[in-house]
Amino acid sequence: NRVGDVGTYLDELGIGGVILSGGNDLSHLPAPRNAAPERDQFEGELVEACSERRLPILGVCRGLEFLVVHHGGRLQPIEGHIAVRHSLVVTEGMPLGDRTEVNSFHDYGVFESGLGPNLKAAALAMDGSVEAVVHRQLPHWGIMWHPERAPHANEDAKLIQYFFREYT
Repeated sequence: NRVGDVGTYLDELGIGGVILSGGNDLSHLPAPRNAAPERDQFEGELVEACSERRLPILGVCRGLEFLVVHHGGRLQPIEGHIAVRHSLVVTEGMPLGDRTEVNSFHDYGVFESGLGPNLKAAALAMDGSVEAVVHRQLPHWGIMWHPERAPHANEDAKLIQYFFREYT
């Protein structure tokens, strides 16, 4: 989180894409838990540098939330999404296969009306909250569930592999 010039850093690393991981609440949210404004600043610069270079970004949970806010959307508190599994309805734009259920570990979410103009919902929970997003022009995707938490690790590994093969 303490990189002087994020664009130069990306160029020096020569990476093919970025995963924005889960974790802290975004620092601008009301009463954020474990806020890290320096992380928010770094990730903002990282998203800009990746956008300029058309590098793919996959946002996971907090990473999706960050992409939503960065691209002009708004989050809101959401209930019933902490330490549960729930149904998933795939809409479009992401090869989620026949997945019908995901894990959930977040207390903020977004509904389609809260997405910025360049994001579209790719999957929804039964309450209408967005579970996956796709950017309309950039190789930026986001998922609200945690692929590192079983039991669907194989499906998530395929999704991540597809994403980075498709866009790198």
